[in-house]
Amino acid sequence: MCLNGGECLKTAAGHQCDCSFGYTGVNCAIAGDDDAVTGEDKIFLTDITARKVYVAVLGIYTFTALNEDDDPIEAWDIAFDETKQKLYWTNKTDNKIYRGNWDMTERIPVSHGNYSDPTSISIDESRGQIYCAYLGDQVITRIDLDDPDSEINLFGQLTRPSAVELDETNGYLYFTQTGRVYRWNYISESNYDKLYSNYPDVNDIDAIAIEVPANRLSVCDYGNAKVITMDLNGNDPKEVAILSDYKISDILLYKGAYYMSHSGAEDGQMTLLKYALDSESLLNVFNDSDHLFGDVKKIQVANVAMLSLN
Repeated sequence: MCLNGGECLKTAAGHQCDCSFGYTGVNCAIAGDDDAVTGEDKIFLTDITARKVYVAVLGIYTFTALNEDDDPIEAWDIAFDETKQKLYWTNKTDNKIYRGNWDMTERIPVSHGNYSDPTSISIDESRGQIYCAYLGDQVITRIDLDDPDSEINLFGQLTRPSAVELDETNGYLYFTQTGRVYRWNYISESNYDKLYSNYPDVNDIDAIAIEVPANRLSVCDYGNAKVITMDLNGNDPKEVAILSDYKISDILLYKGAYYMSHSGAEDGQMTLLKYALDSESLLNVFNDSDHLFGDVKKIQVANVAMLSLN
């Protein structure tokens, strides 16, 4: 039996306890010191050429690889559950989705790899589920986080589903197909609605970011170097002019700012951009001048609970 909020998970060997943060041991019975826990903003980055995942403190950007050369991880997306302090990532090498601690330790698969090319994931923290778009099989599925056998195919025969994003507040799943954005109410499970369509001016939509309080939805088309914003119903779409010269591979919202990865510079180096929503100012916060990275696919920013060494 798993104690202190730990979850009993099925594994190939039988069962295993997935402990809540601050607890360890076979059945999660060993507690850490709550007073020693502090929150730290971290940024995660996936490099699909090097097949590595990197992490740095947000604002400092000294990146460290979380996996070694003999442990290749071709992560086309990455997500973080701040409630349970778990990191999720896809691995194209075996088509599985994994969960582990923020440093990728104690990893376990949460899917069986039944579909090819897991491209985008989004977590429903309150319901304990994860949604995944598979570019290879062109489907979107849903999985209960504690049961890999639970994966169900929600939508099939799609056209290049490249991004999924959840609005947990209102119970919506936003997802893309070529040049289009859709929304589905996953509570009522009614038919999905098309919110936006502008093909061929907009082609592969690589990422979605939503901001519920401001009623704003943003998407990026890396190939055409476009970032487009609209309201959550798809109305009043407009291109963000200040970003028209950037090839954005990922975009996410964190604490009032958009963070974006740009890898289309003439010299091939990757940069991280920060777009402050209140001042509408664009900052270049990191330049990969040492060419540490190859092809940066996704980024994720989260507040990670850290145990103090004092």
